[in-house]
Amino acid sequence: MKTLIITGVLVFAACSGDGANQADLGSVDSGPCGVGIYPCGPYGTTVGNTAANLTFSAFAAPDDLCTVEKDKTLDLSQTVSLSFASWHLPPTGCADKHKQLLWVMVAAGWCAPCLKEAKEVVQKIQDGSFDARVGLLSILVEDKDHLPVSEAFVRDLWVKETGVSYPVALDPNFQMGAYFTKSSMPFNMLIDLRTMKIQHRQVGNQTAEIWRQIEAFFK
Repeated sequence: MKTLIITGVLVFAACSGDGANQADLGSVDSGPCGVGIYPCGPYGTTVGNTAANLTFSAFAAPDDLCTVEKDKTLDLSQTVSLSFASWHLPPTGCADKHKQLLWVMVAAGWCAPCLKEAKEVVQKIQDGSFDARVGLLSILVEDKDHLPVSEAFVRDLWVKETGVSYPVALDPNFQMGAYFTKSSMPFNMLIDLRTMKIQHRQVGNQTAEIWRQIEAFFK
């Protein structure tokens, strides 16, 4: 795996009910913190809390945060190391493209609402209506057989079926279990990239509420 710093809710149609704080964030290694690195804890999982700096193996487009969504193409030849801090401290060479809000969407291959949600987001990107100030991170936890997600599943099935071009991270150990139960997917979260505080969280494919929250954030 190559290491790369990429400088990146209402309950409807969920695969089952919400459950926050399913894992202990106190046991999560959030890495170094401080000014110019990442906000220090305490970390939490509810609105207003600072999100812990979780790290994942992911497929991403080259120079992801300096490329507009519609122009991205995932590099499926290798994975990169990607964390929430990647969006908090983006590259200095493309300040006009820096993101202000991160949309984290957690999914599984067996979750039909997750697939629907991903396709809706792709359509927004393709028709040019997606807000360029929002960064996107998809996190997959299991494949279609409820097995821990693998690179092969993401590369050969998920990306081809959804058409996503934004980063797709693998979470086979379910780090995101601190936020919800596996049966509650899709799980969505909006993070203010200036403070890394959680602005909104929800389960279920209710993207209309996400769009409303994004619009409210930028007012």
